[in-house]
Amino acid sequence: MATFLDPVTRRRVPLNNDIILGILQDGNCSDIDFHEPDEEFNPKTSILDDDLIIKDNDGPSEAPATPSLPPGVPHPKTSVLKRKSIDMYTKANQGESSKSCSKKSKRIPAAKPQVVASKKKPPKTKLPPRKRIWKKNYYIDKQHDYPTLPEPLEIRTPTQYYSDYFTEDLYELIALCTNLYYLRKKGRVLNTTKQEIKRLIGIHLLMGILSYPRMVMYWRRNISISMISSAMTRDRLMALRTNLHVVESDSPPASDSNNPLWKVQPIIDAVREGCTKILRTPGRYSIDEQMIPFTGRCHLKQYVKTSLGLWVSKILW
Repeated sequence: MATFLDPVTRRRVPLNNDIILGILQDGNCSDIDFHEPDEEFNPKTSILDDDLIIKDNDGPSEAPATPSLPPGVPHPKTSVLKRKSIDMYTKANQGESSKSCSKKSKRIPAAKPQVVASKKKPPKTKLPPRKRIWKKNYYIDKQHDYPTLPEPLEIRTPTQYYSDYFTEDLYELIALCTNLYYLRKKGRVLNTTKQEIKRLIGIHLLMGILSYPRMVMYWRRNISISMISSAMTRDRLMALRTNLHVVESDSPPASDSNNPLWKVQPIIDAVREGCTKILRTPGRYSIDEQMIPFTGRCHLKQYVKTSLGLWVSKILW
């Protein structure tokens, strides 16, 4: 037997027609609107109906045996009677239920979708590339009131201008520090002088102008450069190049503990001192930078994408 859980008493109550109509609200207060009348429930006749009459002219009619139904399946005759009692109950209470329920909203028919013809975009026509037309214009200097450059007191040689920055005292310091470093590491005396340090720096300047893929090629028999090979042997240059130092100690002093360039600080000071000795007159000056390719260990280097992806160190002039 079907039961219903009463929400007030919280007990199971046998399910009857009144409870079903109360749950369904008599079928008149539904959120779904249907204008079409409900179709009448007319179950088809089956062999299970008791009213089925079998006509037999030869002998008396016998009612067929009703087959047994599985448990839980209602008898069709019983369901027809329940349907009739529900219809009678709804017709009797139709007037009362119509007053209590709100007026149903009329169903608005859905608008038919309008078929819009798709507008095809015209194909884009590729224009020919625009040709660049170069015009030749002659440069015409405008009037200006720039101050005239003072005439130099004397015209000196390039070596004399270079000596304003790399002085004799600096060469003496480099030779001394290089000898001390070689003695601490190797336990032997290198015996280098300031004249040999000058030749070492001059050879590197020539190598920057006449560049070879490898350094040993400057002393090769058929392609050697006499200005380099005659000034110093290959092994001597490699020994000086490896042990070249500008400071005496291997650890920074207390005053330069936070200076990452303490090993080359004497050269920086000498160049700055030479720059301050240049005679300056009021006028317009430009500051430029030079990028030096560098792949060693130094946190001052920068990665510049525009320079073919190189790690460089920038120097301002």
